[in-house]
Amino acid sequence: MTGRRCNFSIFCNTECGFSPYFQEDQTDISIANCSKNIENHLASVGLKSDDIPTEGHLICFRVGIFSALKSYAVCPLHRYALGICWRKKAGCSHPQHSGKAKPDRAVTLDMSRAISMYDGKLVPVGSGICRKCRTVVYEQISNLHEEDIDCDASEPEDVEKY
Repeated sequence: MTGRRCNFSIFCNTECGFSPYFQEDQTDISIANCSKNIENHLASVGLKSDDIPTEGHLICFRVGIFSALKSYAVCPLHRYALGICWRKKAGCSHPQHSGKAKPDRAVTLDMSRAISMYDGKLVPVGSGICRKCRTVVYEQISNLHEEDIDCDASEPEDVEKY
């Protein structure tokens, strides 16, 4: 549109611009200042509000940034396209999905992280996931937690402490 680029245009692979739904918003905003109420949106996509504290976190999680970056700026188009105006697709979003099963739950933050780590693909929080794929992801999450425990427990007992 104007050639300007916010920090999220690279993740979306789209030009920056203005939201057709919130035309009064004409300037980029710091992700730390994104504070619209997201409770109704989270409920509409099947997510709990205690998993995603702010609009800024939601926007970051949707592009695979699993911690909010306060220094990032977002244009109105990407703010709303990734935030409260985002809509999930009708089918299962898991990258390894096969078959015709319809999604029956939403991808949570933990699921999105696990899919990203195991499959190298981003599945945005709030996307639909079917029962079969959800079982696979729960197994991956369980494996991640076991790996964390193994790493913490692997310290040799006979190491001298300084």
